[in-house]
Amino acid sequence: MKKNALRLIALIFTIALAATVLTGCFGMMGEMPKVTNEETNVTVPYEQRKLVFVQNAASALVNTDTPIGYFCYEDNQLRILTPNSKTEEHDDSISYTLTVYNGSKAEGAQPAVDGVDYTHSIKENGYLYLNSKVLGDIDLRVSCANGKTIDVENYKVAPRSISLFDVIIGAMGLYLLYSAIVGKGKLFQNDFIKEGMEDKHKTIVRITSLVIGILMIATVAIALLDKYGKYRVATLVIFGLVFIAFIISTILLRRCTDQEAKRKAMTDRYAGGGARKTPAAAFIFDGNEPTVDDVKKSE
Repeated sequence: MKKNALRLIALIFTIALAATVLTGCFGMMGEMPKVTNEETNVTVPYEQRKLVFVQNAASALVNTDTPIGYFCYEDNQLRILTPNSKTEEHDDSISYTLTVYNGSKAEGAQPAVDGVDYTHSIKENGYLYLNSKVLGDIDLRVSCANGKTIDVENYKVAPRSISLFDVIIGAMGLYLLYSAIVGKGKLFQNDFIKEGMEDKHKTIVRITSLVIGILMIATVAIALLDKYGKYRVATLVIFGLVFIAFIISTILLRRCTDQEAKRKAMTDRYAGGGARKTPAAAFIFDGNEPTVDDVKKSE
């Protein structure tokens, strides 16, 4: 149980780490847009340079400080424009207004209260961040010092949804529940159980699998129902309970295990002292098998 549980926990962190690393690697490919990037190979006259908004995400996530995008010129999308953007020749500063609606604007939803229901700002990296407590449409109007303006519509504050991590946790929870009900599987395998402790060992594994399985599925249920992300603390508490249950089961299972026999087996294995089977011959003949001479005589 201990060994297999450790493998499950290691799998969770490995997948999470891999996703983080891969995301970082993809994000680092090529030159990144920055506020400090300089103008290069600009051929469009200042008055004709078109302002654009580059979206960083398909939608803003509710109750999350989301970097929704940045402003720049269409002919140089590597230089981020902010309210303080200027060069020696031109004023490239921008200004904007952002409105979040309490629902669908097409259905007559009213604007939410700026500073109460939602907050927004352009941070030092040049990205526009939005943190909204309400779900609904977003209107974004931007103007540049050169006279160009843009209106960004069809952008929304979206509810939270389950992630790949939640799916993996749910699958593991279902597996643990199945193991607890059936009472069979790799979680129950232990070659060093003390004599007379077999039933106790099995009971501990089944109870632990049942408890941890239910807790894992509970976190997925929260992810499905918690559209506003208000119960993230509850999820952390549940993972804490999973860790506690794992520690308790480890202590109890240790009492059911013959530690001396286990250490001896490990020592023999690493020292190469374990019994080795001699490879069997490809063909083994007994006394009743015909010889070459017998075959010739029969012919």
